Amino acid sequence: MLGLFAILMAVLPVQPEPHLVEKWRMLLEGTLTSPLDIFDVFWHLLPTFILALKFVFSKIET
Repeated sequence: MLGLFAILMAVLPVQPEPHLVEKWRMLLEGTLTSPLDIFDVFWHLLPTFILALKFVFSKIET
């Protein structure tokens, strides 16, 4: 379920382009300066970070 949510948050909104693609472009251009844009990147990547942490901790426990 978390994997599906992480994928969904990474690609939404699909039109005109995913937020992460837009923010990545802004980062490369040096225009990612607004606190709202930085929060947006954090918000869209949060499920992916949680999924990665779950994966790492499951490997540590076994």
